[in-house]
Amino acid sequence: MISIPAAADSLFDGITREKIKQELKRFEDWSQGIRRIPKGAKPEIIVNDGKITFNGKILKIGDDIESWKKVIGGNPRAMLDRRIYVWDDLGFKVGIGWTNTKVIFIKIIFRCKERGAVKVCPENGGLGNTNEPQNFFTGYVEYEGGPIDSQSTVLEANRLIRGRAQYGGGCGTGLCSSVWGKYGYLVSDPDIDSRGYESIFYGVSFEGDSHAEFYPVKAGAADAVPPEDVFKFNYVERDSTKKN
Repeated sequence: MISIPAAADSLFDGITREKIKQELKRFEDWSQGIRRIPKGAKPEIIVNDGKITFNGKILKIGDDIESWKKVIGGNPRAMLDRRIYVWDDLGFKVGIGWTNTKVIFIKIIFRCKERGAVKVCPENGGLGNTNEPQNFFTGYVEYEGGPIDSQSTVLEANRLIRGRAQYGGGCGTGLCSSVWGKYGYLVSDPDIDSRGYESIFYGVSFEGDSHAEFYPVKAGAADAVPPEDVFKFNYVERDSTKKN
């Protein structure tokens, strides 16, 4: 990258050293295929090192849904037959366990996705899906340093996501991502189509391990490998009424 002399604080026609640095950075991002999403949109959901924050307040997988409702606010739509609470205005849903009210996942919806022969998406003439929020998420999402929105592809997100947390980097046969971090264990699952890494995000979910209390986080856990049965947690299939 080209260095800018400190003495060049101001150049002709109002072009400043800072503007030159910004343009060089934009060119560098473009050359590497990096698409940056500025912060500022609300709500803000950031997932880092196994911790989820909502507008700066911590949300913990495994906590009771009532604690999540207090942090998030609003009036979520309860669909207890599917064990989910849907925040229609914010564009996401939260799942709870089949035998308790502890949170096991949050799924953020960016856009509608057709999943079968019968059209569901309103823009394609469908009636919509009652299991999904009535509005799409328009806030800011960041996962392990990588911002994600409705225009992001998996490749673009991976260019800013830190190291081993990149999607497709060792989480079964799909393109999910797992983090065994300072604050616990999380799996992120991108809702994508057949294009794989080149697919846009229709949504993204963050799930936790219901047996996390049996695997206490230790110093240096960010580089640790979780036990194999850490993947065998009780969860709700997000688009089904069945248990796994």
